[in-house]
Amino acid sequence: METKKNTKQKMDMLSAVEEIMEFSKTSQFDAAFFKKLSKPLKYLSSQLDITKEQSFMMALFMDNSSDASICISDFAKQLKCS
Repeated sequence: METKKNTKQKMDMLSAVEEIMEFSKTSQFDAAFFKKLSKPLKYLSSQLDITKEQSFMMALFMDNSSDASICISDFAKQLKCS
């Protein structure tokens, strides 16, 4: 008889940032968004001693880091706001 392996992996900083970045690409940034990401946001904020909002913004910066020049307008496009 096979035993089930625990499929949940331990959270680390890279996986927390990746989860935030991936989910933010398809989200409407409503209350459900922040509820869904409460675990990775809480983990990042505790590890870096910053707020959950700062953790979210850091993930956005990392998601846009392929360009050496990151503008606020890049975030506005991603967040669909002006």
